[in-house]
Amino acid sequence: MKRIVIGFLLVAMILTGCATKSSFAPPNEQVPVSVGEGGSSENYSRDVSDIPAVEVDPIPKPYESAKIIRTLSYALRTSEYEKDRQFLDQLVQELGGYVSNSYEYARSYYEEELRHLTLQLRIPSSRLGEFQSRFEADRTLNSKHLSQTDVTLTYVDVESRIKNLEARIARFREMIQEADTMSDIIEIERALSDATYELEGYQSQKKDLDSRIDFSQIDIEMDEVSDPLQVKAKSSFIQRLQEGFISGINGFIEGMQSLAIFLAEKILWLTVLGLVIYLFKKFGKWKPFPFRRKRKKELPPDEKEE
Repeated sequence: MKRIVIGFLLVAMILTGCATKSSFAPPNEQVPVSVGEGGSSENYSRDVSDIPAVEVDPIPKPYESAKIIRTLSYALRTSEYEKDRQFLDQLVQELGGYVSNSYEYARSYYEEELRHLTLQLRIPSSRLGEFQSRFEADRTLNSKHLSQTDVTLTYVDVESRIKNLEARIARFREMIQEADTMSDIIEIERALSDATYELEGYQSQKKDLDSRIDFSQIDIEMDEVSDPLQVKAKSSFIQRLQEGFISGINGFIEGMQSLAIFLAEKILWLTVLGLVIYLFKKFGKWKPFPFRRKRKKELPPDEKEE
């Protein structure tokens, strides 16, 4: 009778676990927030130490118990690449964040090596508002995008699954102590192993959610430019006209400089080529197709006398 009861409980708990696995997991609700281009200032960049510590309210949640994953993206150009890179490194360190990914490369532009930086930062979500206010204070943004994903339902579901699995595992361990035969022990241990594996998966999922909720992700694309006028994202028609005129003059000067450099590099070859052409025109007597003179057709003697 005891074996029948143990077998019945074991089957019931396994069926309960299968039902839990197949239960509906609600999708994440995403609330993207797009923000336009930022303003500009005369002093494009300054050191972190110059900025006083200001209490900034965190980004509000849609409701009190909400579990929100936030991703903030920036794209900008800078004519003071080193200052902005140092500013970012110091700011991330001060806010208790870290750099999760970094990629930097240089590209050639009019004989100049200009750098491009791709950064992926993780900042404590409670200080994301402070990062925004300090980072956007003295720089012009080409684009900014804030994405907020509500994972509350998924988080609650994962927590309930973890509690149920922990209770099942505890019951399986009690059943092993009560089992009489080796076959019952083997069967219970197999079910215990499956439940433990499933529990570890949900615990790993919960840790990942906690990490993404507690630390917001910030993606930054930063391009270096040589002309400070190229930093501005928006301007009036008159300003754009003035900047276009100045840019045209700078382009003409750079083009003439490039032409002078090209001539300086090729001057020897150009001199030799010019000399060969001159000598060929002056002393060359080459005729590819000599002409033949046409002979006059001689008339018979009788026709000559007439």
